Amino acid sequence: MKQGFDGKRTIGTSDNMEHLIWADLLAYGDPSLKDNERELVATHMKSCPTCRDRYISIQSLRGALKKTPPPFIPFDLTIDCIPEELLGDFLGSRLPSSEQNIYSNHTIACDICFERAAYLSWAGAKMAEGSLAMNPTPERYKAAILNRAPAESEAPRPSFSVWNIASRWIKSPVPAYAFAASLAFFVFFGAFGGQEGVVPLTDDQVFTLYEKPSHSGPSFGFSDAGRKVGEVEAGLTVNREDDGRFRFGWKPVEGASDYNFYLTRLDTAGADNFFDTKTALTEVYTGANTLSPGSVYTWRVTGSTQTGDIFVARGQFALPK
Repeated sequence: MKQGFDGKRTIGTSDNMEHLIWADLLAYGDPSLKDNERELVATHMKSCPTCRDRYISIQSLRGALKKTPPPFIPFDLTIDCIPEELLGDFLGSRLPSSEQNIYSNHTIACDICFERAAYLSWAGAKMAEGSLAMNPTPERYKAAILNRAPAESEAPRPSFSVWNIASRWIKSPVPAYAFAASLAFFVFFGAFGGQEGVVPLTDDQVFTLYEKPSHSGPSFGFSDAGRKVGEVEAGLTVNREDDGRFRFGWKPVEGASDYNFYLTRLDTAGADNFFDTKTALTEVYTGANTLSPGSVYTWRVTGSTQTGDIFVARGQFALPK
């Protein structure tokens, strides 16, 4: 049986405020949680934008997982097909160039290997799509999911299995419940402390630059970026103009002639990539009716420089009613 909330299972961070641990954020999305236990964590999140941000992130990840297609139909591999243990290195372009080229050419002609690679890339991309705001605390998230031993500052909980909660969270027969509840709590019921207009959540502070690999091969939706080569200030901003339009802005990247802009709505079905454009400017305007109050959005800016480096930065915000 699940252990109830006691209002004390928190972790400290550099902002001098106590925050909920990942296990309790996962449990909060469980529809079977008792109302009095839910109220304890809801009280904390009303005054803590960090925990609201983290909770929206894990619900976004859940929606992305729900959109992942079922596994491919069983098949028999030939001697020329990519071995199972090499698929990850092949998709990540980590094989020796000669071996990478052999499997790339094989995948073009082999329906089975193309389907295997496309499925694994799709699954990885959808999971990454819903985890924008998890970047600051990946180790804490992994510790919760893997049910590692608690830190010395946390009391042991032998009767509590985080994996069981995570499993129910992903496989629940009502996949839209938790995410709908989170949006209702954060947006519809004023959980942003009375803020109006655009409420920023987690924004990247920098554009991350990656080296574009010299070899070619199938990407199946994965970024074709190689190793990280640097960072430059991003300066992401979202504002609502006096005429009702929304302005998305960022700082220029040296050597970039244009920018790709993507806007995604997070709703009860997961992530809806509803708007994208390409521009030579460092700003994009959307119409007054493009975004709806009572919603959470993510956006990203990507591009490449004259030297061939690839860059990306992501932002996340909400529009309370």
